[in-house]
Amino acid sequence: MRFFPLVFSLATLATLGCNSEERATTPKPAAATSVGFNVGGNPTVQFASEGLHCEMCDASACETLAEVPGVIDILADHKTNTITVAIDDATFENDAALTALHENKLFKDAKVVGDTAEATGNEEDNAG
Repeated sequence: MRFFPLVFSLATLATLGCNSEERATTPKPAAATSVGFNVGGNPTVQFASEGLHCEMCDASACETLAEVPGVIDILADHKTNTITVAIDDATFENDAALTALHENKLFKDAKVVGDTAEATGNEEDNAG
């Protein structure tokens, strides 16, 4: 019975992983809901990544992209494996955002899956 606390502790830690749907959840902050996302109606770029497993992964994606120039707002959703970014079209570059995501090992498979921006990425790519 000496090992009971250790076994119990390891079992408890195992239930706290990213994929645990059964753990108690705390209310999400207002910023994490779609109600307040992109209230300015800015153009958006959407990324897909299998690295989104839970709300902590969502937060990591937001922290990763927050420092990228031209990012105005971010909404990461582990349920759909998407990260939607509201952007300033004049200063945002897809390549910079992808580099930031790829440098975070969780999102090394990230790719652009859609955008509403007029010009994103390298200018040569947009020139045709």
